[in-house]
Amino acid sequence: TTSNIQQALTYQQTLFDISEIYARQFRKALHDNRKKIISGTNFIEELDQKYISDFSKRRIDYDRETKFGTDIEKQKEWEKQIQKELSDLKDFDYDK
Repeated sequence: TTSNIQQALTYQQTLFDISEIYARQFRKALHDNRKKIISGTNFIEELDQKYISDFSKRRIDYDRETKFGTDIEKQKEWEKQIQKELSDLKDFDYDK
């Protein structure tokens, strides 16, 4: 049905937004640690693994709490929190 399509799209958009949070956090960490980056790529690889792991854990929490986006009330709570986090990290948006 149309509502299921919209629900699925909202779920997928939320997953994308969660991944964007961690991409922005990664960019912020790179910016904040510019001097460490000069010494080699090991630091970047460690950061990369940290943010991939953090994203994976957060996705599991999101899937569990919202029942893969089907719990509408929980979904709205997650959307609100995610939008706040994206706003807080707006300086590290890809377009900036």
